[in-house]
Amino acid sequence: MLFHSIRWRIAVSYVALILLAMVGLAVYLSALMRDAHLDDLEAQLTTEAGTIGDALTRMVRWNLSVSTRPTAPALAQGPAWGWLSPSTSSRLTKDASGPKAEKAKSPHST
Repeated sequence: MLFHSIRWRIAVSYVALILLAMVGLAVYLSALMRDAHLDDLEAQLTTEAGTIGDALTRMVRWNLSVSTRPTAPALAQGPAWGWLSPSTSSRLTKDASGPKAEKAKSPHST
C-alpha cells in the first residue's frame, strides 16, 4: 500500500527521469571525450610523422650529396653527421673516438 500512494509514484518518476538524464549525459560525454582524444592523437602522430619525414629527407639529401669514395680530408674530419643537431653530433663524435682518445686529450693524465 505504501508504494501505491501518489508520493511514491511522483518520487519514482523523478528518480527515473534523473537516471535517464544521467545515462544520456554519460553517453554524450564519453563520445565527446573519445573524439577529442582521437583528434589529439591524430595531431600528435601527424607532427611526429612530419618530424621523421624531415629527418629522412635530410638523410637522403646528405647521402645523395656525398661521393661514393670520400677523399682523405673528408675522412680526416671524422664522421659527417651534419643532418643531426650539433649536440647530438658532438656526442656521437666523442663516443666514436672512445675513452682512449679522451684520456690522451686530458691535461691531467699521467
